[in-house]
Order: sequence, then structure tokens, then C-alpha cells
Amino acid sequence: MRWLPPFAVLGTLQMAPEAVAGHARDYHRLLRALVRDRVAFDLAADQERLNGDLDRIILEAADVR
Repeated sequence: MRWLPPFAVLGTLQMAPEAVAGHARDYHRLLRALVRDRVAFDLAADQERLNGDLDRIILEAADVR
């Protein structure tokens, strides 16, 4: 089993609805990447929060090993 850091969004009670919606889109994007085996686990494991740099840890189709 591979352990990953948490997907954490802090301060949602003070966020504008658009910002919360953006985090929801990021979470959906991450879930889709996990299902499709498009996550660079080695890079993700180095993050404090999984959503710290999604553009880096989610692999595009051409980047898949």
C-alpha cells in the first residue's frame, strides 16, 4: 500500500464560494487521476499536502510510464 499526504483545504469557512468550488474541482481532478493511474506517487509523497502542486503530480497521458 502506498501512503500519500492528505488533500487538505484550510479556512473554508472564510473562503468565497468560488474558492471552495476551485478546491472541489482540484479534488475531482485528483480522484480522476488516481483512478486512471496518472499520479506520480514519488513526487506526491514529498508534498506536505497532496493538493500542494497538482500540476506536478498529475501526469498527462504523454507522461505515463
